[in-house]
Amino acid sequence: MKIIRNVVFDLGNVLLKYDPKGFLESLGYDPTTVHDLTQLIFRSQEWRAADQGLLGKEEHTKIYLEKAPHYVKEIEYVMDHWVEMPTLLEDSSKIFLDIVDQGYNVYLLSNYPEQGFMEMWENTPLLHLAHGSVISYQLKLVKPMPEIYQHLLDKYGLNPEETLFLDDLAENIEGAKALGIHGIVFKNTHQVIHELHDYGIHIKKEGN
Repeated sequence: MKIIRNVVFDLGNVLLKYDPKGFLESLGYDPTTVHDLTQLIFRSQEWRAADQGLLGKEEHTKIYLEKAPHYVKEIEYVMDHWVEMPTLLEDSSKIFLDIVDQGYNVYLLSNYPEQGFMEMWENTPLLHLAHGSVISYQLKLVKPMPEIYQHLLDKYGLNPEETLFLDDLAENIEGAKALGIHGIVFKNTHQVIHELHDYGIHIKKEGN
């Protein structure tokens, strides 16, 4: 069994609930509008460019407005308020805290646009327990680019063989594995707790 000393967490759908469709539905939009705005904004090349720090809020909002002028009010509202969407996942937070309490070095590695990151960071003190973080927009790199994983390793002097990465997307885990980092695709907390056990990390369960 490999000895793990460092555990790296993704943010969206690992520690934070990230659900654009649910967010848009909560605003009362009809199914067609929800679908159109999901594709136009959250699944666009521009959104990925924002993750990469290549587009600011005003720039990619302008592009969305040009592409869908019939959704001006909706686009402007969503771009002003989507930062309220990510919320802390309680069960994942317990895993995070347990790993911190056990003395592992804990880090964050996430694709996240500059808009909203600092607000989310300030409103989520749990994340401040991490020993460090690498956020995509700061480097103009996104997962699964190999350079972003290498930056994490170099910045904190991590041995990839002693490092385990948790991310909800298989392609991001594969990107990490290409550099020798161990990985778990985060599907649900029960599955993650089971797979962490395989790496010698034993998570307390409720009632224990």
